[in-house]
Amino acid sequence: MKCICLLSGIVLAACSAAAFEVKPHPRLFADAAGFESLKERLATDELLRRSAAYVRRDADKQLDMALPVRRITDGRRMLSISHETGDRVLRHAMTYRLFGDRRHLEKAEAIMRAAATFEDWNPSHFLDVAVMSFGVAVGYDWLYGDLSPEARAAIREGLVRNGLDAGIAKPGVRRSTTNWGQVCSGGVLAAALAVMEDEPEKCRRILAEVKRDLPRIMGMYQPNGSYPEGAGYWNFGTGYNVRLIAMLESALGDDFGLTSRPAFRETGYFLDMVTGPTGETFNHSDSGSGRGSSWITWWFARRFSRPDWVEPFERAAFEKELAKICGRRISPLTLFYLFPRPPDVKVDLPLAWRAGGVTDLVVQRSDWTKDARFAAFKGGKATNKHAHMDGGSFVYEAKGVRWAWDLGSENYAKIEHVIGMGLWRYEEGSPRYGIFRIGPFSHNTLTLDRIPHCATGDVRVVSLKDGAMSESVLDLTPLFTNAIRVIRRGTMLKDGFRISDWVEGLRKDAPIRWAMMTKAQVSRDGGDLVLSQDGRELRISRNVPPCASEWKIEDEPHGKEWESPNKGFRQISFTVPSDPSGVKFNVSFL
Repeated sequence: MKCICLLSGIVLAACSAAAFEVKPHPRLFADAAGFESLKERLATDELLRRSAAYVRRDADKQLDMALPVRRITDGRRMLSISHETGDRVLRHAMTYRLFGDRRHLEKAEAIMRAAATFEDWNPSHFLDVAVMSFGVAVGYDWLYGDLSPEARAAIREGLVRNGLDAGIAKPGVRRSTTNWGQVCSGGVLAAALAVMEDEPEKCRRILAEVKRDLPRIMGMYQPNGSYPEGAGYWNFGTGYNVRLIAMLESALGDDFGLTSRPAFRETGYFLDMVTGPTGETFNHSDSGSGRGSSWITWWFARRFSRPDWVEPFERAAFEKELAKICGRRISPLTLFYLFPRPPDVKVDLPLAWRAGGVTDLVVQRSDWTKDARFAAFKGGKATNKHAHMDGGSFVYEAKGVRWAWDLGSENYAKIEHVIGMGLWRYEEGSPRYGIFRIGPFSHNTLTLDRIPHCATGDVRVVSLKDGAMSESVLDLTPLFTNAIRVIRRGTMLKDGFRISDWVEGLRKDAPIRWAMMTKAQVSRDGGDLVLSQDGRELRISRNVPPCASEWKIEDEPHGKEWESPNKGFRQISFTVPSDPSGVKFNVSFL
């Protein structure tokens, strides 16, 4: 321990001895010339003009909103307060910088002063501190020259006390190899860079820790750019990783080599890979399926000269949001990275893709059109952060409809109220896995002999054939202690998709359960099922041993009375008796 502390002290001392140039405000994301360039481009760039008008319209609608009040919203978090406060500050600050309306300067100042008077920003749940720190720091920096001296001092004092000092007091939260490490590092760094002329030693300390810790944290993207916690947390964690890089570059002119870290470039198209033709993402683990506009995608596309990365879904989602009369789904940060569609741009992304890494995934699609067939399978462990017992689970889309769904996450606060922090215990036998949406029986996978999965079982993709007729193979064996071999295969057909399963070594006649969640209406046609949704139909045909059960159709399956209802969903399933020598069966979507 003494050796570790001594080494840390040497690193910090070395950083403290190094001088850095203190650039004038604004220096986060853009300098004064950068903002002037944005203002000038409003006259010639139609997309930027419309986007800036969107931000201004939202800011105008927020002028009469009450000032933020410190309150815990769901038992132990004030994260929603931090998000809303930061969002409001950025909208008012950007609107003032571009259009000069002093009402927005005054409102942003009032919001930041109100937040600065909070007794704290809830360091017991440090994400709250990080998100609040980011919003206040950027607003302070962008508006620095126009704030009154009294306001400047009050905001800076609150930012240092509740943000920067709180971060220095809890360095462990910035070392996590989850979204916490990225978000907490980004938020505290924003505070440090915003006040670097007033708190140079504290700023040097944070910079040293970022330079030391972020390369290790960003190892999560290896080998192919996937995000272990899923698409929803990609937006949160990677969003703060990108914020951190952009702030380092604008304030110091140096990204510490973070942009060139292995697989970070590839995560620029991760969201596209796990988004189906309907625009819904593969919402495994605690992620949601909805995909709105993401300014991070614009940053990656611009940074790596890949305009096609915004073409499959992002540009359409952005235009859809711009068309709304009011909304708050487009970040003001997007304005820095927008670009018009180049002529003849084409999507140049694979049809079949494997994540590898901590949470193995595999994605297969027939093409990149809106009516493509799309299947995605989940690997990894249930003990991974935010993971479910969903090894081998899949989603499926065809004909512009998502037919096979994942229910997604439970309400954290609601479950914590009942089982407490047991929700965040990931060991074998944790009460977490008894929740219907998190345990195996709600997922589109296999269960053997009515026994839950092994939480530490690591499902891996063992092979993947690329192309329009792709085929993937996943080894599910680690999920089960009662079988010798369990293999799931996904095959893209000329006009459909097939899932084939092989189970070997399970005791005789033990039930093998195959299940899938859908929102479609379900009818029977002989031994097949016909799914109907949004004016489209999908036929599900199976090839099973003669002793298999009939299809079971259950409307709105759910867990205990305090768990969330699953309105609009129905589960289709069947069982096959086991034979120790092996049982093979398949289900086709046609």
